[in-house]
Amino acid sequence: MRFSGASCLADPELVEIADLTPTDGGFIVGNGSDFVLETGDTARTSLGLGTGDSPSFTALSIPLDGSALATDGAITLGAGNDAGMYFDGSDLTLHGGLSFRIKTSGPVQTVISSGGIDIPVGGSFNQNTVSLLSGTTLGTPVVNSSLTSVGTLTSLTVAGDVIVDTNTLFVDASEDAVGINTTSITSGISLDLIGELRVQRAGGASQYIDTTLDGTGNAVNFNCLESNKKDVIFNNTHDAGGSPSGSQDFIFNIQSVEHFRIDQLGVVSVSGADFKVDTDTLFVDESEAKVGIGTSGPIKDLHVLGATGTGIQIDGASTYGFQIRSVSAGSDTLNIQSVNRGTDTVNTADILNIRRNGTIGINIASNSVAATLDITQPSATGAIPVLELDQDDTSEPFINFVGTETADANSSLSSLTTSGATTGHVQIDYNGAKAWIAVSTNAPT
Repeated sequence: MRFSGASCLADPELVEIADLTPTDGGFIVGNGSDFVLETGDTARTSLGLGTGDSPSFTALSIPLDGSALATDGAITLGAGNDAGMYFDGSDLTLHGGLSFRIKTSGPVQTVISSGGIDIPVGGSFNQNTVSLLSGTTLGTPVVNSSLTSVGTLTSLTVAGDVIVDTNTLFVDASEDAVGINTTSITSGISLDLIGELRVQRAGGASQYIDTTLDGTGNAVNFNCLESNKKDVIFNNTHDAGGSPSGSQDFIFNIQSVEHFRIDQLGVVSVSGADFKVDTDTLFVDESEAKVGIGTSGPIKDLHVLGATGTGIQIDGASTYGFQIRSVSAGSDTLNIQSVNRGTDTVNTADILNIRRNGTIGINIASNSVAATLDITQPSATGAIPVLELDQDDTSEPFINFVGTETADANSSLSSLTTSGATTGHVQIDYNGAKAWIAVSTNAPT
């Protein structure tokens, strides 16, 4: 019972209450023998409301009928280290791993805890009534926002396309392809790159492979930089444990046309184009089926062109080999000589010289050839004849001498001065002494 002013009471107990001094905000409390007037902390203690400005309640219920709990200070649920919720007039803090649960009826709808905010299936997370997340769909404010950081993602799955900036990185989900600096990926291409490419070894700034435009912008360079001179290896392998089929060739195409191939056995082939090393060191004319060595315009199937001494060396399994070469010694000469195998060291020179004027020398230097056929015995102690002729077909003449001059007894083969002569002479020159052997023109009987 609360009094704010004077009252007139006739009952003795009421007279006792009437004798109390009327005090604004006072409470009349029975102390077990008398009625007393209490205010402030004393009244709260008697009423079981705690002391000071922080009363404690064992339980507090506020009906959902529009009633309100108003305070100018703080509200704490629990005490000391057991305080679970603290409201200081502006912030609501949960302690001890407690959760703040929001429900209308039935199961809990939304839970706010130290682990995050749990929204039930079908629920929506809104900002100013605009959905940020509804089910599995991000709302417009999130989709259209400019995120500056998303922290560290353990994994990210995107069902559609991915675009970084406008075209810095583009992942085309329908084509299963990636574009860099382009969103127009060429059909059938898994990686479409506009610009330069560098593949750099981890931790090795001076070890990389890149493609760059040359200074004129007319060509693309394929560069491999390695500060310590390493090999560049291209591997084309298959699962050795399987049953492979098909080929493992390296094929180089230009405009979708094959021009160069290295097959799995190491055989190199060039298709549809000439092949050359340097300008004319080696040249293969694809259309003419000719090979040039030292020339890019081969005339015959094999054309060797060069300076004095140009030729071909053939080495066998023996100690020696042979050189077929072109030399200039008075006149152009085709020369055959033997050399030590695998070297250019001459073993036997001038085995055969065929001169441009049609003369032939055997075991004689080109500029010493003095006859159409000039043969020199290769050794003074060889005990072999200079010329040996063997005849197998006796039905034919052994040697036919055909004279070309008449009335000249000194010619190698000539007729006598007498008209109708039937003999000629073969001249033999032995150390400057000349002799003639008569040759009959009559058929033997």
